[in-house]
Amino acid sequence: MIEPTGASTARTAGHGRGLEALLVFVIVLGACLWRLGGGPLAGTEAHRAIGAHQMAESGQWLVPQLWDQPTTRRSNGSCGPSWA
Repeated sequence: MIEPTGASTARTAGHGRGLEALLVFVIVLGACLWRLGGGPLAGTEAHRAIGAHQMAESGQWLVPQLWDQPTTRRSNGSCGPSWA
């Protein structure tokens, strides 16, 4: 089968983009996971982790719970209104 001249060039350019996208993905993944698990949780971070674990187990995603009690308190460093 005879292919037009531009068809093989288009295939090669698409292959290069896929490799570039894969390289960017690997770099971003490495940057995000570089220090994952590197240190202990500080302050009240453990409360957030416990709440997230319980939310994942129960499937209740709207109101976080801490030791089976609904909790709506925000951490001190959070952004947004303090009444939320």
